[in-house]
Amino acid sequence: MMENFKLSGLDQISIWRNESPIEAFKSKIFYEDCVQATQIEGLKADLDFVMELKQPRGPRCLYGLLGVKIRFANERILKIKVGDGQAETRLYVGSMLDKIEIPYYGFPEGVAESVLYTLQKEMRESQPMFAGSMEVCFGAHGQISSNPYVFKLLSRALPKVLFMESLSSDLLTELFLSLR
Repeated sequence: MMENFKLSGLDQISIWRNESPIEAFKSKIFYEDCVQATQIEGLKADLDFVMELKQPRGPRCLYGLLGVKIRFANERILKIKVGDGQAETRLYVGSMLDKIEIPYYGFPEGVAESVLYTLQKEMRESQPMFAGSMEVCFGAHGQISSNPYVFKLLSRALPKVLFMESLSSDLLTELFLSLR
């Protein structure tokens, strides 16, 4: 299910649950770690979850797409795996960025480690937590419009939005403003 939201100003976010607008990207390097699951609640079914964010900045914008495959398991660990997306050359047609520049699959160089670190931190603080695996394998970026900041912002927001039962533009605006 896909939902579009207008945030403050001209900011936009699209969120997909149980589907992805793009295929998983191919990676050269994977970064992995585990987080102890303190409460095993929340998610009880496998899920694909993707967020695409565009924040206009004059004639350009900040842009990023970040998504995960989540697989639930009855264990006390959450395994987080982040691919770098650097084995990709495909263009992502149909993104929010299409009219501004050409978006590519994957992440800009050097972003995957930051995504892993941020997700680890946020998942430790997130309650309820789930056990199983979270693989970051959906991503898109623009060579001009994307930077580490936008992917850190999406990584911080992902665990919070993931557990929200219902979404609204006001709720998401408040969340993203608090994360800046």
